[in-house]
Amino acid sequence: MPHNEPQAKIAQCPECGARNFGFASFCIACGEPLDGVSDTPPSFTPNPPYRANDTAKERRRERPTYLPALNDLARRFFSRWQSWAGLLAFGLLLAYVAYDWQMSAAESDAYRDGMAAAQAKDWDRAAAKFNLAGDLRDAKQKSNDAHQQAQKRDHLYDQGTHASSRGDWHTAITALEQVQTIQPAYSDSADRLAQAKDHVLNQGLDGITYLVGDGPAPGLYVRNERGRTLHLDGSDKYSTIRAASPDGKSFIYDRPSSQAEYNLPGSNANPLAPDPFGPNRAERFPALIRLDDSGVVNIIDLPQLGGAGTGVFARNGLWWYTPQPSTGASGYEVYFDSQYSWAAVRVSDLMQGRRVVATDPPRSRVIIAEEIAERGDPTWSTRLYLAGATGDTPSLLVNAPGEVYQASISAGGRWLLYVTQRNLTDVVRTAWAIPLDPENGGEAPHPRKLETLEWSGVQSDVSLSAAFVPTDHVPAKIVVSRIKGNSETLTVYDPDTARPEVVWPGWSAGTLHRNLSAFSLDGLSLASRRQEVNRTVLQVLTLKPGAADAQSVYLQATPDQTVQVQFAPRNDYVVASVQNPDSANRGHTQAVYAAHEENGGRLREVKLIATATMTYDSDMPAVALPIEGSLLAYVNPSQELHTVFYDGTGDTLLASNVKAVWSLKARRDLSWWR
Repeated sequence: MPHNEPQAKIAQCPECGARNFGFASFCIACGEPLDGVSDTPPSFTPNPPYRANDTAKERRRERPTYLPALNDLARRFFSRWQSWAGLLAFGLLLAYVAYDWQMSAAESDAYRDGMAAAQAKDWDRAAAKFNLAGDLRDAKQKSNDAHQQAQKRDHLYDQGTHASSRGDWHTAITALEQVQTIQPAYSDSADRLAQAKDHVLNQGLDGITYLVGDGPAPGLYVRNERGRTLHLDGSDKYSTIRAASPDGKSFIYDRPSSQAEYNLPGSNANPLAPDPFGPNRAERFPALIRLDDSGVVNIIDLPQLGGAGTGVFARNGLWWYTPQPSTGASGYEVYFDSQYSWAAVRVSDLMQGRRVVATDPPRSRVIIAEEIAERGDPTWSTRLYLAGATGDTPSLLVNAPGEVYQASISAGGRWLLYVTQRNLTDVVRTAWAIPLDPENGGEAPHPRKLETLEWSGVQSDVSLSAAFVPTDHVPAKIVVSRIKGNSETLTVYDPDTARPEVVWPGWSAGTLHRNLSAFSLDGLSLASRRQEVNRTVLQVLTLKPGAADAQSVYLQATPDQTVQVQFAPRNDYVVASVQNPDSANRGHTQAVYAAHEENGGRLREVKLIATATMTYDSDMPAVALPIEGSLLAYVNPSQELHTVFYDGTGDTLLASNVKAVWSLKARRDLSWWR
């Protein structure tokens, strides 16, 4: 039968001789590779010719055993290697695909875990998880952000713990609150913050006294260093603080009484406040209280002293200043009580021109002034005496020209500062200093004239005042303010030489409203309100010779407003209370500002930290600076007692129905009315 169709390609296996289709790669009989095997049709007979009856094995023997055999071996080797290489490459590809899939899944899981940790503010875990996320999305940026948050958290935590260890509770609370903002559950920061706040509200308000005016239990309340609040026995809604010892452990308040309480053995009436209205009258008298860490130690009623007076504690007793409106005399009669009994001794005598113009509490001494001749007489003068606490053993110091209207004794007790004024053709005001304890063998002291201001009687834009720089650690220094017109000069004097050491020229306050300036605790700085051409500033001056410096920040106040400036007890803030003048538009609030004083004396921007009520009564203050120095206490217009940190944070309600607040331990020698 003739073959008229294309003959199929046949591949013969070189190993076993079996015939395979031409498209086959492996022999179907022995499995050997067929690559390179001729696909010549079966009718083709290669050279040398084969016998028809030869087996495949015999045919292989007849082949040449040198180069053809080597070529055949090489073909088989490389054919097998390529096959295994392909399988290996495929296996590696599968492994890479599996690894890449696993890595992608792991990075996705890590990124997701990092996002969850960041949302929970667990920044250490977030940073670690985002690192594992590799280059996925923005993982690197989020890892850096989380790491920065962790570093900031650690820095603030260290700052807070170190501040706590040194008793700087404000810094500790500020730092730990920021830690809580960054990571609320970090370490023991929450417990440390609670402990710091508890400490501040306890010890930080030690010595704070406030008056509750309404409610079921009106009266005075005082807090001790354990945070306990004590109601003062017998006090009512009209009681005020009348005197406080420097350590705040003893103070005097007034309380209501009746005639029966005056009928004590040996006395039938109050010697300082006679009773013309019979036994049914009701009046007020002082009560002395002494505190210790556990509470009240003792309360002593002092009905022999006038309830409207004020007191100054001496080393061994109490001076009591009693106003005398019924006598028509201007000023205060001063009594000294050494035993807190009915044996109070009158020191002054206003009707005879004998006044107490200064006291020296650490040494229980007084300065007594006696006017000679009539006012307006060319011989008008005032004799100044140094005497004991009761005015005993007076020693003449100087015969001063005119009236002595301001006097004070230095902290060390060596110098007397006084200001005189003579009203003749012109008004002459002069600041003087005189030693109280001469070191030259008892020679009579002579006064040093520091500064004089002279003006016609019709001028009102003039003033001269002086004060000691309050420090025990350096020789006494005196600062004098001289205002005339729109200029003011502040000068620091050494009283030994009466020579100026520091001079500060500047603008005056624009009006003669009395502004309260303040000295720093170390006596090296003076903070004041200053009125420049078109703005009010809060200014801090350096009083140290050779270190002249001034820092000023803008203060929101008008020229006719009174500003009271104080240093916070830690010297780290300057506090300014801006009050409207006592007029028809005086208002009922005062704004309390604070400016942080950084290391080096640089003032930061003034910040409003509180709005307090305005009482216009010096016996009823609405702002107090607790001695611990972390908090300011104030009474707001709703008659609520609040505390707030000097940076304006942490405002806390303490009590309601409060009319006034005092700090019993505050230093009173740091303020200067000028």
